[in-house]
Amino acid sequence: MTKEIIFFFISTLGVFNSFAISIYFIFIKKRLSFHFKLAGLSIFLISIQPAIDCLYFFDNHIPEFTLKISLLANFCSTVITYILLSNDKNKLSTKSISHIISCLIIIVSTSALLLIPSKIDQWETGLKHIVFTILIIYLFKSGLLISSIYKHKPITCVRRLRFIIFGLLIGVFASYGIALISFTILSPISFTLISFIAIILYMQKHNIEESNAILKTPKVENSKNKWEKSHAENLIQNLKNYMANSKCYKDPNLKVSDVAKEINIQPYELSHLVNNYMGRNFINFINEYRINEAKILLDTQEHLTVEGIGYECGFNSKSTFFTTFKSNTNLTPSKYKKRNKKVRISKEELLIAK
Repeated sequence: MTKEIIFFFISTLGVFNSFAISIYFIFIKKRLSFHFKLAGLSIFLISIQPAIDCLYFFDNHIPEFTLKISLLANFCSTVITYILLSNDKNKLSTKSISHIISCLIIIVSTSALLLIPSKIDQWETGLKHIVFTILIIYLFKSGLLISSIYKHKPITCVRRLRFIIFGLLIGVFASYGIALISFTILSPISFTLISFIAIILYMQKHNIEESNAILKTPKVENSKNKWEKSHAENLIQNLKNYMANSKCYKDPNLKVSDVAKEINIQPYELSHLVNNYMGRNFINFINEYRINEAKILLDTQEHLTVEGIGYECGFNSKSTFFTTFKSNTNLTPSKYKKRNKKVRISKEELLIAK
């Protein structure tokens, strides 16, 4: 009896953690909420397979319909993971909506067949294999997306989340495979281990490189003569080109070391360049790009909320966005948007009058 309790505790721990994280991502997490909601939904669906395996091990009299749900849950989680990987913006694309509709059609039609005892044979003889084939296709396409995302630098919060969710999905399929050739209980136990690894990876901050850079940073004289003027101007131009082309300022976790690495200088050199040759600190320098981007979106993207625009531009909270925007423009984002809308309407009326 004691062994069964220990097995039950270990096997359900990962499922419980995953359900808790999915609830946090879907209902509580505010920053980058769109991507985290997708991640939370994917985690929830991924957790269903080990949860059912755990129930089946301790009670093999559960309804047969319940066992078939696990494949449908895996199918849904694979589609949601693919959508998470393929959406860079803070909203669903038309293509993503079509994937969701297709997924819903398959789920509804399949569930209807499973609920009718006389139709279950159709599931076993053909439909199950079709669903599994589509699942593999989505998994393969997700793998291709992951490989392309890996080439992008820096690794942002959203990109790190994508890696972890895809890894969790692969881990579940691997644990399910292990369970098929050995014992069912190994699926939820393996999932517990995989989920803890995923949590550790998510919580781990990408600050090792930055910490090392700080430890190794030599003292730099506060002098504008440290570099030749032409050298400093070249570095500034490289920096501006990189900022304009990469739009890395949209990453809320952007660090000095991330940008320095891309323009092939040391983090302390970049700080020195921005402080002494551009007359501001790194945070203010990045925020200028974010504010300029926000102005463009406020003027052109009517469908986005003011708060959503702040997140889209790289600010990690509504209050930071509002405070920074007002300090740069003497207007709140809402007032700026309203004022520019009035100016635009007035210009249009003048053109019509002419």
